[in-house]
Amino acid sequence: MANDKFYPISDDLMFSTVFGNNPDLAKELLETILQEKIGDLIVWSAQKTLNIEVDRKFVKIDMYAETDKMIYDAEMESPDKKRAKEQLPRRSFYYAASALTDSTAKGTDYQDIKGAVILFFCMFDPFDKGLPHYTFTPSCREDPEVTFDDDIRFEFFNCLAAEQEKNESIRQVLSYFAGGSPEGNLARDVQKEVIRYNEDRGWRKSRMTLEEEMRMMRKYDREEGRKEGIEIGIEKGIEKGKEEGRKEGKEEGRKEGKEEGIDITQKEIILNMLAQGFTDRQILSCVPEYTEEKLEELRRTHSSVQAS
Repeated sequence: MANDKFYPISDDLMFSTVFGNNPDLAKELLETILQEKIGDLIVWSAQKTLNIEVDRKFVKIDMYAETDKMIYDAEMESPDKKRAKEQLPRRSFYYAASALTDSTAKGTDYQDIKGAVILFFCMFDPFDKGLPHYTFTPSCREDPEVTFDDDIRFEFFNCLAAEQEKNESIRQVLSYFAGGSPEGNLARDVQKEVIRYNEDRGWRKSRMTLEEEMRMMRKYDREEGRKEGIEIGIEKGIEKGKEEGRKEGKEEGRKEGKEEGIDITQKEIILNMLAQGFTDRQILSCVPEYTEEKLEELRRTHSSVQAS
């Protein structure tokens, strides 16, 4: 592994792998960083995809966990995401809304809807105030003492300001996330997992495949955006009487075309992974939109085409 890149815990996919696949570490992280008992985790997941409706923006969560009363979404924000920090407030609201909608069954009474805590571990100062920790809860502008239930809240951690954190256990976690030496039992246990995954050739191969999938999806979205811009520019000169009908057709065609393009990209990635000997579990973890049944159907279809 001497010449291989080492992925630290601040790498979002490493963070997702370590905590999303280990409920004990996930629970310990949440209880340490929030300084509260959270109860037993009944659901936990790495890179969980929330896609409430097919034509709506989907959310891919780094670490997702649920207790019987709460939902926790933890995100690792690496330095290269600093340029998007102005999006963090609205992004956190969207994540909370998506997680609550995804976890709430039809017909659930409002008082039975779970609370949600959205956490961002940032390798930069998200609000440029020099604080190690920013907590936001709904409150009344006219009287800040009047608040909603704080079961809905947003926690932003500035890992680079770890030394200013007064709580020792939180300081140890933030310092470790920022690249410091692992101090404390939690950081040392996490570092063991980080080393283990870095030495796991199968994980590194899966990670490279997932990176390629994300790169291809971003490229596809850029191309779609460029084409859409050209179409809109051309259509500006077309008479107003036909505009509404054309708009409806364009929206429907764009939606169908984008879905088809994404599906083709995913199929190419999956077939490539099958050819390289990946297990079904590894494939489904990289392409969470696919189910076991859909994967088996693709395998049979591809085998039939090859046989003919």
